[in-house]
Amino acid sequence: MHNLSRLPRPLCSWQRSPNPGHSRSHGFPLTYRPSLPLGHRQPRNPIAPHGNPHPLGKSHGVFSYRHLAAHPMHGGFVLRSLGLAPAATDPAPGNDSVDVTYRFGSTQGGLRDPHHGVEFLNSFGTPVVAAGEGVVVVAGSDRDPISPPGDWPILFYGPYANFYGNLVVIEHSPPAALFALYPDLPTPLYTLYGHLSEVLVQVGQTVQAGQLIGRVGMSGVATGNHLHFEVRLGENTYKAAHNPELWLAPHTDAQGQPTGALAGRFLNTYQVSLEIEEIVLEYLPQGPEGESAFEIALRTYEEKALLGRPPFWESFGVGDLPAGLYRLTFPLNGLRREWITIYPGQITVVTFRK
Repeated sequence: MHNLSRLPRPLCSWQRSPNPGHSRSHGFPLTYRPSLPLGHRQPRNPIAPHGNPHPLGKSHGVFSYRHLAAHPMHGGFVLRSLGLAPAATDPAPGNDSVDVTYRFGSTQGGLRDPHHGVEFLNSFGTPVVAAGEGVVVVAGSDRDPISPPGDWPILFYGPYANFYGNLVVIEHSPPAALFALYPDLPTPLYTLYGHLSEVLVQVGQTVQAGQLIGRVGMSGVATGNHLHFEVRLGENTYKAAHNPELWLAPHTDAQGQPTGALAGRFLNTYQVSLEIEEIVLEYLPQGPEGESAFEIALRTYEEKALLGRPPFWESFGVGDLPAGLYRLTFPLNGLRREWITIYPGQITVVTFRK
C-alpha cells in the first residue's frame, strides 16, 4: 500500500512519458494573464518542496486552508496499482494523464457542454481497467432510458440517449474511516467509463482494482478515441458527477514522491459560492520571490449545479501538482494573490472569502 490511496488511474498503463498530458506554454511573463487558455501549463522543473506544513484548519480571516492526507482520508480504499501490463496483442500502454484542455466543469471556452468527467486521450483498443474494487452495475449501451416507461422526465445515464455509447459503471463501497472525516459524504461511490469500443464485463460481476473491463473507443458522442471517466457520489446519475482529479491516485514527480491536489472555493458575505472566470496558479519551487516553473489557467466550474458540494465543497480543483509553494492569483475585491503549499499525497483545501 502506498501512502496515497485515492482511486488508481483507470487505464492499463505501466509506462508514462516524462511530461505527459500537459500542453506547453510559450514564455508567458510572471504576471497575471487572464488570456491564458484554460489548463495551459508550462513544463515543470521539479525541485524540492518549499516551506513547512501548516496546521490543519489554519485561518487568515478571508483565507482558510487545510491539508487532507489522502491515505487516512480514504482509509485504504484502493491500491495505487495502475493495473495490468498489456498483452502482446494489445496496443502500446495507455496514457493515464488527464486532458488538461477539457477539465471537469469546463467548456473549452464555451465550445462544449460543461464537462462532468475527465478525458484520457488514447488510441482505439487501449485496455481500460477498473479504478477500484467494486460491483459492475452497468455494462453495455446507454441508448435506452433508465427511467420507468411513462415517467417524466425521461432519464438516461448521460444528458440524453447514446451520450456515452458503450459504458461500464462500477459501484464502490468507501470504508468507515472515510465517514469519520466526512459524515455527510454521499454514498455509494461510482466510477463510469464511457465511449468504449468493447465492454468486457457483465452486470453483477465483482471486479478488482486493475482488472480489465473494456477497451478505448469513440462510441456515443465522442469525436475521437479516448476514455471518458467520471466519479459519481450518492447516485448513479449525470448530476451526481464530481471532479475525478480529486479522487485519482497521483503520479510521482522526478524525485519519486507523489504529487498533490488542490480544491478551492470563493464565497461572498452570505457564504454563497462565487464564479471566478480567471484564476492563475503558479508553481514557485525557488520560493515566493523566485520564478515560476509553470502556470495553470483555471476557472470555477461553469455549471452552477457543480459548485460547493460535499465532501470538499469546492468550486475548482486540480490534481497532479508537484509538492511545494504556489501562488494563486484571481480577481476578488480587486486583484488578489495568495500563497499556498501543496504536500505530497495530500489534498489542500482552500476557501477565499469576499
